[in-house]
Amino acid sequence: MDPGTWPMVAHPVGLGTILEENGLKITAIEADHPPIVPAYAYRFDYKGRSVVITGDTKYNRRIAEASSGVDVIVCEAIARPIVKALEDASRAGGSERRAAIMHDIQDYHIAPEEAARLANEAHARLLVLYHLLPAPDGALARRVFASGIDDVRSEGWTIAADGSLYTLPAGSDAVETKTIR
Repeated sequence: MDPGTWPMVAHPVGLGTILEENGLKITAIEADHPPIVPAYAYRFDYKGRSVVITGDTKYNRRIAEASSGVDVIVCEAIARPIVKALEDASRAGGSERRAAIMHDIQDYHIAPEEAARLANEAHARLLVLYHLLPAPDGALARRVFASGIDDVRSEGWTIAADGSLYTLPAGSDAVETKTIR
């Protein structure tokens, strides 16, 4: 199927608390991901622990405010310099459609440094970057992808890998991490 013809329809769930039962509270937060409107981030609170999952978004203050005091922010990220290089290479190679996509996605995804700023503003214990554009394969690519984060947030961040598991034990401030393979 041609990606230009995919039917993309978001069904609004409403903002604010969308579920509260058995001690679990789920809050929908307005994200900024045009042309997809509405777009949501979600906050999960349970037994004194909390996680925010941004989904695709640009940086926006609403998510930072709604994430206040969260244990973990799980945030997508885009390495704009790499995507810009892909845009330029696509254009140089005659692939205008690919170049246009690479150009457009830079406007509605969050850069790693912006995600770090969001986590700082929220006073989040841990920032976990996931759904990375482009996906960095290998240690060197991950280092390039993350360049600049330490200037904003020197600790309390990581890049998730397939199989990453983050556990928030109830009655604790700990964030336990491990990889399941």
